[in-house]
Amino acid sequence: EKFDPQGIFSHPVTDDIAPGYFSIVRYPMDFSTIRKKLNRLEYLSLYSVRNDLELMCRNCIKYNTGIDDK
Repeated sequence: EKFDPQGIFSHPVTDDIAPGYFSIVRYPMDFSTIRKKLNRLEYLSLYSVRNDLELMCRNCIKYNTGIDDK
């Protein structure tokens, strides 16, 4: 989160912020969701946390560039 000083990834994306986001991104992810999952002990491994962090980054790239990383 310290590498996101503007808080771009702090909260879930909304259609007001990113029109059409949910028609492009199937599984949204943000730091507040990751924090909730951590607090609820939903992650079974560090690998799972890393997957959500990478998902957040892939979603950003996918929405902003139109590149699908299938």
